[in-house]
Amino acid sequence: MRKVITITILIFYSSISMSQELKGKWLMMKDGDTYSVPTIPILEFTNNTINFYDFDEPDYEINQNTYVVKGDYIEIKRNAKEEKERFEFLEENVLKIYHNVIYNERDTVLPSFYVRVLPTKTTLKKEEIEEVIYSGNFNNKKIEIKFRRKIEEYLAEVKKESKSLNYLKNEFFIEKLDDTFVVSSYGNGKRELILLIDEVDSESIILSGFIKKPYRFKLNKIAD
Repeated sequence: MRKVITITILIFYSSISMSQELKGKWLMMKDGDTYSVPTIPILEFTNNTINFYDFDEPDYEINQNTYVVKGDYIEIKRNAKEEKERFEFLEENVLKIYHNVIYNERDTVLPSFYVRVLPTKTTLKKEEIEEVIYSGNFNNKKIEIKFRRKIEEYLAEVKKESKSLNYLKNEFFIEKLDDTFVVSSYGNGKRELILLIDEVDSESIILSGFIKKPYRFKLNKIAD
């Protein structure tokens, strides 16, 4: 009897611990070729609810459901119906959830990846970050980030060029989600990708949110 009680207590506290680890906001990790509705989904776990909303409309919840954690499963109540979705931590701040969806009229398990949204560590203002050009290699591919300042001007250019069917190159902008700076990549007038800025100073920037390893990487300032 004592062993059974001990096991039950361990499972109970394990579930509480996992619930605490899930708490907070999570940004879906994706590449520019991944299509989703909304374009940039965000999950937020509170003590007992999962809130789902769009990056562009953070004050508007698409839906909200109650949940409990049991082992490595999230039990979600949707419209009086209970569903179980398995999850695992790939890293401390990288989460994988196996969503139950219907695809081609069949029940399918679709894995999605999320990165935890944490406040950016920096002493710089947005305008100071925008002045620096950062560069580095990610999975043997060179990446250079040069920020534009005004999204409105860029969107006006897109509208003008669309009449001549010219395709504009991708542009990078700094936006903000709560206390977190993010890098938004726009292609032909549409936001395609968001990366979180974990840390940034005048010499380097650390980004997270790529769906491939390493999930977190560093770019350095290009010398003047």
